[in-house]
Amino acid sequence: IKGFMSHFLKDFHLNKFAQSVAAIFLLAAATFASAKPDDDLAIAMTQSRVVMKDGKEAAEPAEAAKPGDVIEYAAEYRNKGTKSLSAVMAIIPIPAGTEYLPDSAKPNPVFASLKGDKYEAVPLKRKVKQADGKELEQMVPYSEYRFVRWSVGDMAPGKSQKYSLRVKLENNAASVPAVKEK
Repeated sequence: IKGFMSHFLKDFHLNKFAQSVAAIFLLAAATFASAKPDDDLAIAMTQSRVVMKDGKEAAEPAEAAKPGDVIEYAAEYRNKGTKSLSAVMAIIPIPAGTEYLPDSAKPNPVFASLKGDKYEAVPLKRKVKQADGKELEQMVPYSEYRFVRWSVGDMAPGKSQKYSLRVKLENNAASVPAVKEK
């Protein structure tokens, strides 16, 4: 993970949006590394802009993003070691200024978190105290999701698995360049 992040940071011009993405990737990598410090797990993360061309979805390099753009984040987790890895958790962070698009995470089931500490099945819900003192359960807005996680479980040597999700750049976000796809 350290190698991935140093390569990630070295190869990208870090503008405001990219700095936010890089910080979240670092936080996710640190969270994962503290849970399972294993150099046999390779993680390759990419992003692309989802566009419509001739009535069909297409992916373009996400060199720039503007409000309303849909970005797909993908991560491939691969066991490059000779022993099986256990209790593997795949995590894709969601940058601030973006909104998770429901039902876009693949494969299912998927769990989400607002801070990266407590994960629950999607859609997230919370109890809100009403003026009359009663608690009402409400869905958490997708714009508040900051991490999505999958329980990979055991991963045999040489095996890999892909995970992806989509976000939409919020309309009140500034038009800024995104991280270049690697």
